[in-house]
Amino acid sequence: MIGSVGRFVPVKDYPLMVNIAREVSTRSDEIRFELAGDGPMASEVQDLVRKSGLEHRFVLRGFIHDVSTFYQGLNVYLNTSLHEGIPMSVLEAMAHGVTPIAPRVGGFEEILTDGVDGYLVDGRDPRDFAEKCLFLYRNPTLRQSMGHAAREKIVRQFSVERMVSAYLDLYMCAMTMQKEQKD
Repeated sequence: MIGSVGRFVPVKDYPLMVNIAREVSTRSDEIRFELAGDGPMASEVQDLVRKSGLEHRFVLRGFIHDVSTFYQGLNVYLNTSLHEGIPMSVLEAMAHGVTPIAPRVGGFEEILTDGVDGYLVDGRDPRDFAEKCLFLYRNPTLRQSMGHAAREKIVRQFSVERMVSAYLDLYMCAMTMQKEQKD
């Protein structure tokens, strides 16, 4: 299962995800796609799924309260955003050991090491995304290894403990600078 979660708004570019699914479906009849979330473009995405003939391969789940279960059901997490900072959904997928594929935009390069804990795709060509999806899906050992690396990165760099420690260091540095200025 390849999936994503987010608000159905233009910046998420879910029509690209549908086009990726269409491209993948020309080369594999076993891969399914799921998209969780809601928003103003939900009916537009649903129409595109229908027009693409993907009704049995691409499911729109709507709003989900327990996204943890959603992530646990995925083999690959796919992000198609036009731009992002550091998206919580990708961090959550990584925390669940799901290997992400994302465009090389915004903050993705800060959280993903291409080929180690996920893949970064240059450009917006659905075929390029489909290649990465198919490669990961067909290589379960690599997918699991990358998913493990993704989870380890989250624990190492983005856990609550790590963030608290970083804020404490910043606070202590600011206090030291303030003291030095007074002296």
